[in-house]
Amino acid sequence: MISEILGNADTPIMINSFSLIILFIFFFTGQPRKHGARTRQLTYFHYIVILNILLLLADSANWLVEGNPAPAMRAIQVTATTLYYLLDPLPSYFFIRFVDIGLNVPLEKQMRLRNWYLVPVMLHVVMALITPFTGWFFRIDALNVYHRGSLLSVSFFLSFILMIIAAAKVLYRYVRAGKQNTDLAKNVIQYNALLKFTVIPLIGGVIQILDYSVTYVWNATVIALLLLYINSQNTEITTDTLTGVFNRRQAFVYFERFVRERERGGENGTVAVVVLDIDSFKSINDHFGHTSGDEAIIAVARSLETEFSWDDFICRFGGDEFLVITKHGQVKELLSAINRVNSNLAQLFKQKKLLFPLSVSAGYSMLSKKNKTLDQLFQKADTMMFEQKAKLCRRIGDR
Repeated sequence: MISEILGNADTPIMINSFSLIILFIFFFTGQPRKHGARTRQLTYFHYIVILNILLLLADSANWLVEGNPAPAMRAIQVTATTLYYLLDPLPSYFFIRFVDIGLNVPLEKQMRLRNWYLVPVMLHVVMALITPFTGWFFRIDALNVYHRGSLLSVSFFLSFILMIIAAAKVLYRYVRAGKQNTDLAKNVIQYNALLKFTVIPLIGGVIQILDYSVTYVWNATVIALLLLYINSQNTEITTDTLTGVFNRRQAFVYFERFVRERERGGENGTVAVVVLDIDSFKSINDHFGHTSGDEAIIAVARSLETEFSWDDFICRFGGDEFLVITKHGQVKELLSAINRVNSNLAQLFKQKKLLFPLSVSAGYSMLSKKNKTLDQLFQKADTMMFEQKAKLCRRIGDR
């Protein structure tokens, strides 16, 4: 009896079931817990997952009752199909909101754009609600068989226009990042992940436009969500939570990469390691509190990103200590970058953006035949850094 009801629905039901399993894993493992831009991104990701679950359930319900003319089955078909079209534009809406955060669009501008993004969504919702009476998006015949509506192309346009705009935004940033040696280029991996998310569902949408019997656009979205989830997890593993720069586990990976590039003769200068430590950090925590200590660490991270080269490796090595690995190592350039960092930090205090004066002590070392491993270079740079810190302490003591 069940097999007769399923009929040709076996394959899509099975595919939908696998997709739902993946989505439920996302649902139970990706709950946002904190505040801020990163958490708003996770919230939108979570909404996309929930909407995809509902869309796949509605699609599965359609396949289960397709061709069964019983009144109850026809009521289920009409209700599930209407729900499907009501939800159809929402994943695109939440994804473009997700993209705006990833592209660091200012919050005020995000709020303004939100109103424009809602225009195609609300128009589609209104048309979907009227469709059971007008047949605009779909029509269910007396045998309970689904047929495309006269304005289905409008539904496709309204559902995917925001996804297309999001893809265009990311592609523009991606192309710019590939051409410029700036901080923008550091986000190439993230832009690549966002592009995959937009392209895969759009391919599924094109297939659905060409053949209405294929409704795998949301299965394609699950694949895109999986890629986005993997990229997000990789970011969580390799990134310091407080500052957003790399954590120490990536240091050896980038050091080996820089050494290989240097050996191929593709870079000027040599590989160098810089170790930096915040001066009087314990005093900052003791007098201003640990929140101010966190602000100091974040301020140093931002200054390092600003004053060192766009393709240098920067990580929080631990506590208030940072590590920079560069493949453009020249003593003059390193000293200049360190001085600029301290000048930048001094300006923050003068401009009253920090409640306390802030500076770093630093040491550096160059790749050589004697020092050719990261551990050796770090030890040498760390020793120089502590010598600089000791000199600073003596100068303060002499006052």
